[in-house]
Amino acid sequence: MNILNMNVSKRLAGGFSILLLFTLLVGVIGLGGMNQLYQEMNGIVLFNNSKMESAGALHDALTQREIGILNLLLATKDVDKQEAMKQIEWQVTQYDDAKNSLTELFTLSKITEAETKVVEKIERDAATVSPLFTKAMDLSTANKNVEALRVLREEVRPVLRDWMTDAAELQVVERRLNDAAVAEAEKIYARARNLSLAVAALALLLGALISFLITRGILRQIGGEPRYASEMMQKLAAGDFTIDITTRTGDDSSLLFNVKSMLEKLSRQIGGEPKYAAEMVQKVATGDFTVRISTTTGDSSSLLFNIKSMVEKLSQIIAEVRSAAD
Repeated sequence: MNILNMNVSKRLAGGFSILLLFTLLVGVIGLGGMNQLYQEMNGIVLFNNSKMESAGALHDALTQREIGILNLLLATKDVDKQEAMKQIEWQVTQYDDAKNSLTELFTLSKITEAETKVVEKIERDAATVSPLFTKAMDLSTANKNVEALRVLREEVRPVLRDWMTDAAELQVVERRLNDAAVAEAEKIYARARNLSLAVAALALLLGALISFLITRGILRQIGGEPRYASEMMQKLAAGDFTIDITTRTGDDSSLLFNVKSMLEKLSRQIGGEPKYAAEMVQKVATGDFTVRISTTTGDSSSLLFNIKSMVEKLSQIIAEVRSAAD
């Protein structure tokens, strides 16, 4: 479909429809980017940060357990040993809570390969330490404090340090994953922002192009500026047929071109200016056959030429009648 063959209302409707479509596209892209960003940030808040917190609690529980073991090794009184044992048992509970929280978070969110490797090491550490720790507690309960302290010092503590190292590694892994999630969220935001700006810029360029094409098409149909065309039409409506309408080079179909062509054809058919022709016709109509009607060179068919011929013939007939009467 040629845009030049469309009327103005269809051109404007089409242009605004395209701009509206691009505006809608910008909105869709923006909403899509916001949705992705929301999901990413939701994952960071609900999962990544929670896993970091639980991993930290896991490491803290092991650290406090080591402190409890040291207190137990340094305790000389039974009361102090029992207090240290209670503290260690409480830290075991804290560790189990952190572990259960991590297990639940890993169930709800996709666990990565790095997390899987560290969690497996932590579970192996726990499986190694737990029997040894139970052995030490049983010996302490049986009042075999020397043997219990030996187990804690020589068997439990070395493995516990590895356990703590692996728990610290889990913290590092979770921090890296959280940083990666934040970076991904920033990328999503930047991608959505840049795409929205690109589509908006394209919409502006397309809007400018559509406006230019519509304006150019209207000016071509009119043949010039609407104000100039209006001035010419007003003069023509007032009876001024002497106006000189200026048209653009190569214009052969516009409104102003057709009006100019009409005036030129009218002038050729009349044989001169319409005002001059009206004056001559009015004089002849009142019986004045002495008028001298001017015609252009080569004119042999215009209104003025025919009136001039008629006046000359009538004048000749009148002269002959007068001569015969005399």
